[in-house]
Amino acid sequence: MRWLFLLLAGLVLLSSATASAQSVTTYCCDAAAEASYLADLAALGVQPSLINESFEAGPWIPTRFDFPLPAVTPSVTNFGITWSRASGGFYTSTGGGNVQDGTYLMYAADSSGNHAVPDQYFLSSAATDVYGVGGWFRGTSAKLAFIVDSDPNRVDFTGNEATVVNWKFLGFIDTNPFQTVEIKTADEMGNEANTFFSDAFSIGTTAVVTLPAGDLEFDQASYAIAENTPTVTLTVNRVGGSSGAVSVDYASVDGTAFAGSDYSATSGALDFADGVTSQTFSVPILDDTIFENSETFTVELSAPGGGAGLGAPTTATV
Repeated sequence: MRWLFLLLAGLVLLSSATASAQSVTTYCCDAAAEASYLADLAALGVQPSLINESFEAGPWIPTRFDFPLPAVTPSVTNFGITWSRASGGFYTSTGGGNVQDGTYLMYAADSSGNHAVPDQYFLSSAATDVYGVGGWFRGTSAKLAFIVDSDPNRVDFTGNEATVVNWKFLGFIDTNPFQTVEIKTADEMGNEANTFFSDAFSIGTTAVVTLPAGDLEFDQASYAIAENTPTVTLTVNRVGGSSGAVSVDYASVDGTAFAGSDYSATSGALDFADGVTSQTFSVPILDDTIFENSETFTVELSAPGGGAGLGAPTTATV
């Protein structure tokens, strides 16, 4: 009877460990896997609190990789999620046009601006529970590890699923909530630099997330037209969010071209309804019979309303 009891106890323990392991579901490697991940998050009831992070605007603007190279940003908090490194920080870059979503991707950097060794960063949420983290990754054949609440064995991708070269979706859902995820290269030795880039994250939380209103900016910094063109139409885009109704003022400013003789002074406000991401307005151009060199005036955006901010550019030259 004693041996039977011990055997039964062992079976109970084994069953408990298997159930714990089954609380985590992993998703790889393409858009279909991402769709399954999002559908399963919705089934958990966290879809209304889904955080989408593509590093496009807001607190990520200071991390832009540009020349002269800005100081590395050690941490960024957006939508209640803090992205951080023990040393160094982050840059966002156009990636030479090779991004998964939007305009920018993100990567970890050391204090000198080089790729971090090891390539690694944390996502953390101090105020709410997290149930799922998914994102797109590409790299130099780097194998990624996802360490949840300091447990290296909680998330385990199969075989080479977590090795990234071209853009690949990797995500997981844990029915036991967590607060911190460390994403790092799992196969670096010494000073070996296996780098990876990140984009288009979807994070499922139980918090009620205030969706961003977005930033307002011109679609381009300059417009070139002939003097005999009746009007010039300028486009203002809403980036980094589209929640709620927002507005922005615009006004023309003389340069070498003058209102009343070269164009009609124009000012007003653009209103964006909830979900609207682009609006236009026009400035009349005045033609005359006098031969003139090229002349310019500017149009400026100001006074964003409804929780929106100003992006870049906010001045367009015509």
